[in-house]
Amino acid sequence: MVTKEDIIKTFEEQINLIQTKLDELKVQASLGKSELKQAVEPEIEKLESQLSEAGKRFKELSGISEDALGDLKEGLGQALESISEAIKNAAGRFK
Repeated sequence: MVTKEDIIKTFEEQINLIQTKLDELKVQASLGKSELKQAVEPEIEKLESQLSEAGKRFKELSGISEDALGDLKEGLGQALESISEAIKNAAGRFK
């Protein structure tokens, strides 16, 4: 059976990985052409905000009951998946 601690560890790893990808995207944007950089910067700001919100949800995990864990786990998982996909799409503009 998957424990609450396992779920927390998994989400922490996912958040760290997404943060690394977002940092890489910021570097690509700073090195990119001016017009592309201007097009991507608003997306990066939005993604940073979304990741911050996901981080807040993640912090809630440690204080919730096992019963509430499923709902929060599902919502946080969907949020992280959405952010990760948006980063991939934005990074694709630099290729």
